[in-house]
Amino acid sequence: YDHFPSIFVCNHGFIYGPVAAVIYLPTYFRPWIDRKMVDKDLTVREVYNGTFARIPFIPEKAGMWFSKYLSKPVLWALNSFDPIPVEKNNLRNVMSTFEDSVKVLKEGDNILIFPEKPKKVKKKRGSDREHETNTVGRLYTGFASIGKMYFDQTGQVLRFYPIYANKDKRTFRIGKPVIY
Repeated sequence: YDHFPSIFVCNHGFIYGPVAAVIYLPTYFRPWIDRKMVDKDLTVREVYNGTFARIPFIPEKAGMWFSKYLSKPVLWALNSFDPIPVEKNNLRNVMSTFEDSVKVLKEGDNILIFPEKPKKVKKKRGSDREHETNTVGRLYTGFASIGKMYFDQTGQVLRFYPIYANKDKRTFRIGKPVIY
């Protein structure tokens, strides 16, 4: 990994991909993290939707109480990575994520992203989306635009390293870079 800054593109694999990347990625990086997980006003609901809402025998009120207390260390831990908040709700907000990413790259930092589209599933409560655990799902491909933005602003190429994390096989593989 001689050419930095770079973007590391990993499958999510529910929670295994992010945890494996933190443990095994052999370089410093700043991750893209959904703004809802790094914003103190939004994290409690997001923690609830991602955990306790999925457990049918826990009443919503109890799940929200647990989420309130669990969200504090989650918020601290995720923000300790100095993440780039990912905005998803409209084009202007998505562009701010891309602009922040180019700024970070120009400062010499690497970026870690998880561009899989979560699979939609029907649930009684909570989130109606989840990531596959041992496959790579369909990807949001817009992140590749960062390569053009970076080149336009710096005249330098950007390397995208594909990563595959597999929970069942306990593997974490970093592929050869794709150069933009």
